[in-house]
Amino acid sequence: MAQREPEYSKSRVNSIKGTEELNEDEKKKIVDEFTLLTDGMSLVEIDGIVALCRYQGLTVEHIREAIFMFKYGTNESHWDKIDMDEY
Repeated sequence: MAQREPEYSKSRVNSIKGTEELNEDEKKKIVDEFTLLTDGMSLVEIDGIVALCRYQGLTVEHIREAIFMFKYGTNESHWDKIDMDEY
């Protein structure tokens, strides 16, 4: 599968509500996370995630939840529930 241009991920993230309130470092961090979590997905699927954010009213701070909801039908990651202080 061809690797997508970083500008595509950036343009898609910038179209999600809440992006305009972030500084450049915060935007870059979210774009990097978005690119990593959507690796291997088609452009249609990525556009589906952006549409899901609009439909659900999710802001850019909740992009991870939107990706999990799109991929798995749930908006929470069981890995995020692990308390690392216990280990």
